[in-house]
Amino acid sequence: MVDSNRSNVFFMPFEFDNENAASLKNMFKWGCVCLARNWSIVLLVFVPVGIITPEIGCSDSTVFIINCIAITALTDLLCRATDAIASYLGKITGALLNITMGNAAEFVILYVWFIPICQPI
Repeated sequence: MVDSNRSNVFFMPFEFDNENAASLKNMFKWGCVCLARNWSIVLLVFVPVGIITPEIGCSDSTVFIINCIAITALTDLLCRATDAIASYLGKITGALLNITMGNAAEFVILYVWFIPICQPI
């Protein structure tokens, strides 16, 4: 608000009445429901943390646990995305897409770990 001579700007304090309390309670309840349904979004925080942890000198077990949580979040996100796309493509094409993308994590592990090991010296 601005006073009558427009020299000072001041803010009115928030008035906490019963209507605002009910609104705040509904917002909190809605936020909890959204987080419960979309738990993988909260776990996506572990993706950059998993990238940073080896660089800051954390132990191998800590890096492993954080990256397991990050892969879980990314796998759930990939599953939801392929399900959304599959709903538009039809049953057969959607099933093939789900099967292919469901194995994406295994393909990455195969490429990173087993291909260099199996190459001739």
